[in-house]
Amino acid sequence: MRARTTVPGVSLLVSLAILLPAIVVAAGTDVGSGADLGVRETILPNGLKLLTKEIHAAPAVAVWTWYRVGSRNEQPGITGISHQVEHMMFKGTASLKPGEIDRLVQLAGGRHNAFTSFDATAYHITLPSEHLETALRIESDRMLNGAMDPQELAREKGVVLSELQGRQNDPEDLLEEEVRSVAFRVHPYRWPVIGWKADVQAFTHEAVQQYYRTYYQPNNAVLVIVGDFQTDAVLALVRKYFGALPAGSAPPPVISQEPPQKGERRILLKEAGTTAHLQFLYHVPSARHSDQYPLAVLDAVLTEGKSSRLYRALVETELAASQSSYLSRRLDAGWITFYVAARDGVAHERIERAFAEEIERVQAEPVSDFELQKAINQVRASLTFAQGSLSGLAQMIGKMELTVGYQEMDTYLGRIRHVTTADVQRVARQYLSTDNRTVGWFLPQGLRPGQPAQPPASRNDVHRSPEPPPILEIAPSTAVQSTGPVAAPGGRVARTVLPNGLTLIAAENRVAPSVAIKGYVLAGPVLDPPGQAGLSYLTAGLLTRGAKAHSASALAEGLDFLGASATVQAEHETVGITAQMLSEHFDKVLDLLAECLRNPTFPGAELAKAIGQLKTTLNRDADDPRERAQRELFAQLFPRDHPLHRNPKGRPADLDAIGREDVLRFYDRFYRPDRTVLVIAGDISAEQALASVERAFGGWARSPAGAPATRPPMPAVSTSTRHTLNHPGKSEAIVMLGGNGITRDNPDYYPAFLANRVLGGGGLGSRLMKALRERDGMTYSVYSYFHPVLGERPWVVSLQTDPAAVDRAIAGVLAEATRLCDGGVTAEELEEAKASAIGSLALSMQEQIGLVFVFRDTELFNLGLDFPQRFTTAIRTVTPEQVQTAARKYLHPDRLIQIVVTPPQP
Repeated sequence: MRARTTVPGVSLLVSLAILLPAIVVAAGTDVGSGADLGVRETILPNGLKLLTKEIHAAPAVAVWTWYRVGSRNEQPGITGISHQVEHMMFKGTASLKPGEIDRLVQLAGGRHNAFTSFDATAYHITLPSEHLETALRIESDRMLNGAMDPQELAREKGVVLSELQGRQNDPEDLLEEEVRSVAFRVHPYRWPVIGWKADVQAFTHEAVQQYYRTYYQPNNAVLVIVGDFQTDAVLALVRKYFGALPAGSAPPPVISQEPPQKGERRILLKEAGTTAHLQFLYHVPSARHSDQYPLAVLDAVLTEGKSSRLYRALVETELAASQSSYLSRRLDAGWITFYVAARDGVAHERIERAFAEEIERVQAEPVSDFELQKAINQVRASLTFAQGSLSGLAQMIGKMELTVGYQEMDTYLGRIRHVTTADVQRVARQYLSTDNRTVGWFLPQGLRPGQPAQPPASRNDVHRSPEPPPILEIAPSTAVQSTGPVAAPGGRVARTVLPNGLTLIAAENRVAPSVAIKGYVLAGPVLDPPGQAGLSYLTAGLLTRGAKAHSASALAEGLDFLGASATVQAEHETVGITAQMLSEHFDKVLDLLAECLRNPTFPGAELAKAIGQLKTTLNRDADDPRERAQRELFAQLFPRDHPLHRNPKGRPADLDAIGREDVLRFYDRFYRPDRTVLVIAGDISAEQALASVERAFGGWARSPAGAPATRPPMPAVSTSTRHTLNHPGKSEAIVMLGGNGITRDNPDYYPAFLANRVLGGGGLGSRLMKALRERDGMTYSVYSYFHPVLGERPWVVSLQTDPAAVDRAIAGVLAEATRLCDGGVTAEELEEAKASAIGSLALSMQEQIGLVFVFRDTELFNLGLDFPQRFTTAIRTVTPEQVQTAARKYLHPDRLIQIVVTPPQP
């Protein structure tokens, strides 16, 4: 199940020195269990509603400001104006010039962002609690004093158009907009939150200003503050900054109501692409309707996890590559949408028939008591996981308040527990009827993107990695071994190496009654033998598809029933292990993971299925301009005999040549306890974690070590060359630039890291964002980073822009990089970069899932458990002169491979 919102690319950051001592925190509440949530409600005379909740887990605070305005409040001709106003709220106020909000948050070591949805717009800042007043000052100022400068609006419209066109690059997003526009004929939910392109282009300053004045006022807002504070002191601050703001007139009500649908509607999109997509939208009542609870259970039964009915009917039968759903709980009557991506070669009619059969089955026969309990468990777990961060809990409180009232957080799970199998069957019959649905098909047409008219020279590509973490990157070194617990800062984290070589890092963090696991096995795609690219991906994916004591379906059923998530997936250098569960289920989930890692059976039928699914993934990647750009960049940067030249997911011919014996050999060679690391953080002591891991993994025998893998060095890029790939059926161009970088163990690493952060790695505060987005309005997103691979990691710049602006965008990147090398950085810029870098790491460490990622990286990079303190010291001592020297040495704007993936130009 997934949510879809429009989110601008703002991401800033919190003081590590302040947060680090508080890894051990008080136990959280089982949200939704019926216990008192502990939220205090205060309403100021001007109508502002304040909701506060003290959590003294870490010296940090999350501030969310919600406005009761979204695309629901718009009219034809101004669709998307709520989202446009949200963008303008980052462009300054009467007293804060453009860029000042970003600067204040960065200097406070915080991060901020915002999003617009159908019913609401929300702004959020998370930062050290000592800087709470900074957040309140910003939010109170822009509540009534947004500058809405006409010139800034003209530029920001270009940014929104770039965002809009980037979304249209995704066939699934494109189909979703069309399906909802057909399903809703009267209500404003029929248009996308981001708006129709023609409306965005036509926004006037007067219209934006009037819309802002109508909806941005204290009596139309809810302020949510969660974290480490004393409530009485916070109330005094809120009254100081918000109490004098005048209330406005009540905004106009939304009176449109969607009439009942009286017959099936259909939409067919035909466009260049690689994968067919199907969507089924059904109307459902508003969030306040009592049927929302059985609908949530029905949604979970049908789509949640690999044991769900639609997963088994569509994905396990090899009809579909994926399935998911979105139950939209709205102020007015909402919808539930089911999404299906077809497997290659499968007619969409077959998928639709199979989907309809499952819907008919749930209508004809009550779900089992087991399925009902599984759904309840999943809801309980998801509510608990949301507590894992202060910002997540503040978001939940605000979202509930703006739809049904925050008090439902105390009663939601109880109401879910009262749902019966008869209730589920009733809502399936009532809402999932043919007459109440809109069906959308996206059928790829013509030449596939990336499929040339003539056969190309044989070569492999490289899969695009996600945007790398802002702090930690892979270091080419061997992990230091120890034989007993190692004290981390404050003695709250322990590292132990078991006799068989498995490394455990355990961190106690009781912010919520849950546990997170992140780990890895040194068995990534870089170890694939020649001609067998994709072998690591297949091996990793098969680990959860059958073990000695459990079949694939039994493993899926076991995890889903606990409401737990667990994945094992190949990454570039490693096979990543990720899991999250309620703390009471820790041992059960750990045992299932141990069985998958120690005793996989690799069934032949599952291998054939996995190969087919990976082929479909390759085709879907080929329809993603970013994936194509990333693969082409690495294919150009690395020679054919380098493991980073090839696509780690392989090619169809490579996959077809892989048999079960190949998988067994790869597993026997690389899956060993001494190549495995587990990091566990959450509502469990380090001693408990160690005892459980010793029980589950202690008997895993160490196999003989093989010869260490070697790889050739990255060759030098000597000149700039451009490679343009045409991609039919898209709206936005993707540009990637890449060249030589730096190794993680280089003494110059931290100055180079900060040089990059000033240039393009620091969110909206970076020079590239200021120049290309804020000044020129030609991109929604541009960032730069040292790609996190072993050895020398390339320096990469990635951006999206209008196809007609590609040359200007590339010239802008090169000009800013040259200016940094020639002129260096200012003391103010460097101070902001340092504060945000330190804060980024610190905020990650206050959350369970973030904590496991941080310590996973410290182990993988051989940085040591004291890395957070050393990182802070190292960053703080870097000088402007060192930054400029590093920029000149490692950033080479005149020696970059330029990749452009663009729609064909007339």
